[in-house]
Amino acid sequence: MSDERLVTCLLAGEQDALAVLFDRYHKLVFSVAVRIVNDPGEAEEVVQTVFLDFFRTNTPSLRGLPAALLDQLLARFSCRGHGNIANL
Repeated sequence: MSDERLVTCLLAGEQDALAVLFDRYHKLVFSVAVRIVNDPGEAEEVVQTVFLDFFRTNTPSLRGLPAALLDQLLARFSCRGHGNIANL
């Protein structure tokens, strides 16, 4: 199923769609998070928070979903002045 269709399902209240999108993109978001926090355990928590926050506070974009998730991740750490962001 395409990202577009999954987002449509998610917006219609089908929570299984979030699980599919998480399975599809969590490794990408995790790889960036672990490079920022240098702790795999904390990075896993960050990934879950990024996904939940993104889908709670935003209407997911039908294009550029991976980029939107990474933007959410980077915004989370840029507010804290996290130095490892510059090394990505």
